[in-house]
Amino acid sequence: MSIKFKKTYKLSNENIDIISEKIQDFCLSLGMDKRDIARNRLSAEEYLLDWLEDYNLLRGSMSDGLEESSLEAMSDLPSGTFDIAAENDTASGVDREQDEAYFISNEDELARSEIRSAADELNSVSKEKGKFSLDELSKVTLVMGKSLERYFFRLERRGESQKPGIDSRNAGTFSESVLVGLDLKPQYTYKNRTNILTFKVVKKKKNPLVVIAEVIVAAIIVGLLLNTLLPADVAQVLLDSVLTPIYKMLFRLLSCISGPLVLLSVMWGVYGIGDTTMLGKIGKRLVFTYLGIVFSVAAVASVTFPLFGNKLSSAQTQGSQVGTLFEMILDIVPSNIIEPFLNGNTLQIIFVAFVVGIAMLFLGKKVTVVAEVIEQINYIVQFLLDLISRLIPFFIFVIVVRMIMSGTFSVLSTLWKLVIIFLCAVIILSATVTTVTCTRFKVDPRIILRKSLPTFLISITTASSAAAFGSNMETCERRFGIEPSIASFGIPLGMVMCKTATVIYYMTMSFFFCKIYGVEGSISWIIMAIIVSGLLAVATPPIPGGGVVAYTVLFSQLGIPEEALAVALSIDIIFDFVRTAVNMYNLPLILLNISSRVGMQDTAILRKEKK
Repeated sequence: MSIKFKKTYKLSNENIDIISEKIQDFCLSLGMDKRDIARNRLSAEEYLLDWLEDYNLLRGSMSDGLEESSLEAMSDLPSGTFDIAAENDTASGVDREQDEAYFISNEDELARSEIRSAADELNSVSKEKGKFSLDELSKVTLVMGKSLERYFFRLERRGESQKPGIDSRNAGTFSESVLVGLDLKPQYTYKNRTNILTFKVVKKKKNPLVVIAEVIVAAIIVGLLLNTLLPADVAQVLLDSVLTPIYKMLFRLLSCISGPLVLLSVMWGVYGIGDTTMLGKIGKRLVFTYLGIVFSVAAVASVTFPLFGNKLSSAQTQGSQVGTLFEMILDIVPSNIIEPFLNGNTLQIIFVAFVVGIAMLFLGKKVTVVAEVIEQINYIVQFLLDLISRLIPFFIFVIVVRMIMSGTFSVLSTLWKLVIIFLCAVIILSATVTTVTCTRFKVDPRIILRKSLPTFLISITTASSAAAFGSNMETCERRFGIEPSIASFGIPLGMVMCKTATVIYYMTMSFFFCKIYGVEGSISWIIMAIIVSGLLAVATPPIPGGGVVAYTVLFSQLGIPEEALAVALSIDIIFDFVRTAVNMYNLPLILLNISSRVGMQDTAILRKEKK
């Protein structure tokens, strides 16, 4: 870790402004996006103002305690003390403090000393009780630096643990963890009796679509040159001894991390459902509605199976297919807790995670420590995913070169069918959601489109749900009339559990590779695709690298050869722009319908034309 700046300030409005300026200058020097700079600065100011308010309340409380202690000490003074002081006022040419020192006895001086030390006694740390001094509570430290190639700044303040961010507008730890994972909120830790808020500073990066395009073009050029210039036997050795091992290492790496990612995401998500009790039936309705929509969309997307030229397998009779499906359902229960991870059985891993999550949910506060450990491990896995995502351009380069040298690059020429079918499917989905919403609320579709446009444009140009989060919240609250209490919970939850375009992509991509690699597609196989696609759309967090792991799980569970992963990685970033834009467009409309049913939406605001 490299610390570039560290300074301690006394909490005051002036110093909060100074700290904010320091943070802004630090972020600007790294080329951070202006919207992210403004969000980080405002967020830091909010937490600093909360700490200042807390400090002022404590100082006021201590002042009250000091006054009472002083009066108590003064009441113990001898009765003649104040009369002597009064006489001294009338004495001319004599210094009052000298008279006071002359007339007051040693016993009286001891009493006055008790008065003078009352403030110091209240301000000092009581080691026996573990309290903090007023001086400690009045200071905040700003630290800026770099750790593992990632820049950060953090705010530190001594005192009792005060986890920020969970108030009446938020729905608890699950939503908080989602926002922290998206770098939309700082990560809170309490260490060595110090409250620490760590903000990640993400440098403005080159458009990922441009990066991938450059990598693919470079890989094609290198692959063609190697095929042309190298002798056939040397090229084969390079392919078998270098490129193929690197590719298999990538697949093993993704397989290694996919199990823990799914386990922790599902376990933490189920446990986090307990936070819905803050909203009662409303929170539960959100959860089950999101789940129902995702699996319904997956089921409807199954109609695209024959559009790729696939045919249902006739090898099994109707009765045997029912038996296979029933056996598949029963096989979800593993014989032991280790087996799912050894065999890479995603459904069994999800079953284990669901059972453990339910148990934690019922035990509640009894497993608080376990929940915190799971949350922290979840952050570790997400951090590893972030590191893997940075290596994706390198892996794509190796994959494309390998495809060219092995003669399998022609697979990419058939992608046009996947592109057309996927785009048509998401357009139909968005049109359906918009039509249902306009019909229900009797609103002109042009109003809905105009109000949703800012969020859609941010999403489709950045492929980042985090970048579109602020615009999405503004659309829900100010343009759709959704109450903040449900919007602040429903949007983060929906970003995880209601990825409608993502589940369509998983389904269509599975059908595409089913045709390309000749995988046998039966009714039970399609049902398996619906279940796995739906679960992955819900379980995979919306963070860099999450989709890559999902492909590994999806292909492994559906029997699609690992060679398909090469194609999936090569085209993922292109489809990610569309997936993110459609997800973030549909989510506010879905939340709009839910909030209306529970009476937490103002239709007048929705119908009002945007100025």
